[in-house]
Amino acid sequence: MKKILKNILISVHGFLLGTLGFYWDLMGVAFMFPEYGPGSLSWEEDKIFIPIGIFMVLIWLAIFIFTIYKFRKSKAEIISFIISLLFGITIFVLWWMFGVVI
Repeated sequence: MKKILKNILISVHGFLLGTLGFYWDLMGVAFMFPEYGPGSLSWEEDKIFIPIGIFMVLIWLAIFIFTIYKFRKSKAEIISFIISLLFGITIFVLWWMFGVVI
């Protein structure tokens, strides 16, 4: 029972990191690379978001690396996490591109 609950929680963690975490990461990348370049009027407003974007991407990366480090002893846990992570990213991309909700 404990092992089943652990696998369910690992899958939920992977799914949430795949959907919400991927969205968080995309917003960080959008902040890191503003639409306007240096010299434009909007650049002064947009350049303050670059460190925020870097921080957002580093937070997502730290959570991902810590999770893989935590599951390093069990290949089944890593596989369960990666499959649910990829499923979460797929759901996010389908929702973002087509408005599909599964």
